Amino acid sequence: MFFIFWLGHKKDGESIRLAVMGCVVAISVVLVAGLRLFPEIGQGYESEKLSIPIQQISRVIAEDKELSKEERQAVDALCPEVSHMTGQTFSQFIHDNYNPWRADEIKGQIQFWGRDAYLKKHKLAYLKLWLSLGLRYPNTYFEAWVRMTNGYWGWRGHSDYHHFVYKNDLGVKNVILLPKVNQAVNAYLLFMQENTIMKYFLHPSSAWWCCVAFLLMQLRKKRERGNLYVLPLTVVWTLFVAVPLNGEVRYVYILYGCLPFLAAILFDRTAE
Repeated sequence: MFFIFWLGHKKDGESIRLAVMGCVVAISVVLVAGLRLFPEIGQGYESEKLSIPIQQISRVIAEDKELSKEERQAVDALCPEVSHMTGQTFSQFIHDNYNPWRADEIKGQIQFWGRDAYLKKHKLAYLKLWLSLGLRYPNTYFEAWVRMTNGYWGWRGHSDYHHFVYKNDLGVKNVILLPKVNQAVNAYLLFMQENTIMKYFLHPSSAWWCCVAFLLMQLRKKRERGNLYVLPLTVVWTLFVAVPLNGEVRYVYILYGCLPFLAAILFDRTAE
């Protein structure tokens, strides 16, 4: 990534820069294809990719919108095991446990009870269910989308800074090599998080809109360098259609990493 941005300020580096970015895209395609060709690597959860559609259907149920008998049966059939634990149908569980800013409560049940394979096998049927409810309740779908994504563009709540390691079975430990430096960094980040004004400088929405603003300024200044913004912005655009958790900073680390280089290239007068 640094190499791409370094080439960004070279007057004769356009073709090389495009070639490097093309290689990044090609490598990504190969990695994704590898997951398809070698199932033993693990495909991940199908429900993870469908977090926003799951949230949209869940909000329809949570708001007591009308569903046909067949639609409700389809929802309940997605995770019938829930009734063994709670005594509720899956649609009743969704109604009581829907969380507007994260999909974990609902998709977590699908994953916990091993129903991802069922969802994948009947994906077309659930796609039709999603489309059917969306056509009837577009406002509800839009509201569900806003509640899931506004942490990345609307300065809503975001994940807190933590300086400890959660208890885990992986043997991961927090080893502090420089205690005084660690203490200073923690104090600074906690101040930034808790201060009424400064906390917005750490917010994912600030990083997103800075990147968009830099893109517009770059297009006006030197249009051909707008392709430098493709990678970081594309990562965030994918969140708008598939994010499982609202305002999670770790999903947009690429923005924080790229912004200094984008700013340096944008304001570099030697590259005019």
